[in-house]
Amino acid sequence: MIEITGLKKSFNGHPVLNGIDLRVEKNQIVSIIGESGSGKSVFLKLVMGFLIPDEGKIIINGTDINLLREKELLELRKNIGYLFQESALFDFMTVYDNLAFSLRENTKFSELEIKKKVKDALYRVELHNIEEKLPEELSGGMKKRIGIARAIIMEPKIFLCDEPTAGLDPNKSLSIMQLISGIARSLKSASIIVSHDVSNVLRFSDTIALLYEGKLITKGTKEEICKTQQKEVRQFLMLDN
Repeated sequence: MIEITGLKKSFNGHPVLNGIDLRVEKNQIVSIIGESGSGKSVFLKLVMGFLIPDEGKIIINGTDINLLREKELLELRKNIGYLFQESALFDFMTVYDNLAFSLRENTKFSELEIKKKVKDALYRVELHNIEEKLPEELSGGMKKRIGIARAIIMEPKIFLCDEPTAGLDPNKSLSIMQLISGIARSLKSASIIVSHDVSNVLRFSDTIALLYEGKLITKGTKEEICKTQQKEVRQFLMLDN
């Protein structure tokens, strides 16, 4: 479970997040939408502990991450799957080694066990016979799938996705969101997706929140969001067009 209260973050005196409250339960997908530059990616980096908030608490599975030492934070991150916006694969490593990396670094699995984990992760993202390929040999959609496989290879209980459909055409975007949703459900993870892909967010999320001027100005189900009379929400979702 993720529980965030009063989260604030500024850069050079400019407030980016100005009092965020959010709760994400086990087996729940919460998506945060908002314009480019609204602070969505900053929010995820705070949840991961990559950035330190100015104010507020981030509680993950009962632990306030801001109170952790670096070693303890690294241990906590083993239970968090993070899908980077650009997939962030190691260019000099094969697909196999990209997926095996965190297992070799963070577990005592044998190479035989790692091989099985890699094979299982690739199966979950519907890719086969590409273990020896380098990232430069993959399409954008395939890189996204490898990024997802790497994020979930440790079977995390927290799953964070930063703009998972960025740069993809509508068909590939739909298939990636279907994949993420299915994996999140199978892991029963507490999942947060930040995205500008409104149509797919509405389709696959349990709860949607709009980040506007540093605050989550609305939260609710697809039905609740689409019925809102808040001007900013209706404009962003183009509900009156």
